[in-house]
Amino acid sequence: MTHLTTQRATEFQRMLTAACGQVGLDPTDAELITYSSNAVYRLPRAHVVVRLNPHAGNADQTRVLVHTARWLQTAGAPVAPLTTGLDQPVIGPDWAATFWTELRPAHRPGYADLAHPLRAIHTVTPAAHLPVWNKFAYARHHLAQARGVDDTDLEWLTSAWDQAELDYQAIAANLTHGVVHGDAHPGNLLRTHDGHLVLCDLDNVAIGPLDWDLTPTAVSATRFANETDHHDFTTRYGRDVTNTDGWPVLKRIRELVMTTYLVPDLANRPALKPQWKHRLDTLRHHHDHALWQRF
Repeated sequence: MTHLTTQRATEFQRMLTAACGQVGLDPTDAELITYSSNAVYRLPRAHVVVRLNPHAGNADQTRVLVHTARWLQTAGAPVAPLTTGLDQPVIGPDWAATFWTELRPAHRPGYADLAHPLRAIHTVTPAAHLPVWNKFAYARHHLAQARGVDDTDLEWLTSAWDQAELDYQAIAANLTHGVVHGDAHPGNLLRTHDGHLVLCDLDNVAIGPLDWDLTPTAVSATRFANETDHHDFTTRYGRDVTNTDGWPVLKRIRELVMTTYLVPDLANRPALKPQWKHRLDTLRHHHDHALWQRF
């Protein structure tokens, strides 16, 4: 997802040049791989991937990310490795950057390919320094930074998140908690040089309900008509979250996340507004089986 205005692309280039300059890397010919919550660039001359968090005030979150990534690597979890020998993260006035060893994207990954890496992460003994899973704080943070969103839509999203938090609190004690990746989908799979699949995008790693990592696959089945992928994933992982009491609540939260994460940057991405509005309307009117398009 790389829909950028010319102004936004120029801003990212400024951030990237400043970040690379602080660690002595050459940003020449940098390639934008993707842009969702973060802008991800490949530096072909250094074989390094740079992840830019283009939101002021997220320095602490990025420091937690670096600490968590190093801890997971030490624990032997299948995750993407940080670039060694660099003082990370690099913090700017309106951005934060991390640097990762360049790995190959997994060749045509499917949701079933997530099963083994997720099971491995779910068996890691939680550490006290890990943040606690809290999508409700995440939502409040994003809604407070809304750009290009009508007041009525913002009010509805705020109310929907308030209700989702109450619903989650009612079931939380009955869920099994442990280390979760937090954003498990095939786009976050990479392949190491020896052929193993690992997970990247570790911003959301936390101590939380393990079923949360199973929810994206199940939501994909309903919103993107990926029923076969969901069946293959549950067969490999050994659990089907749609058969649990917590599924309706976790499904609602995941769908709200998939709509809310764009709110701070929607003004910069007008091409995505129609699909964003479609998602919002289907949630508002409880069209639980309406299909979505990927951004």
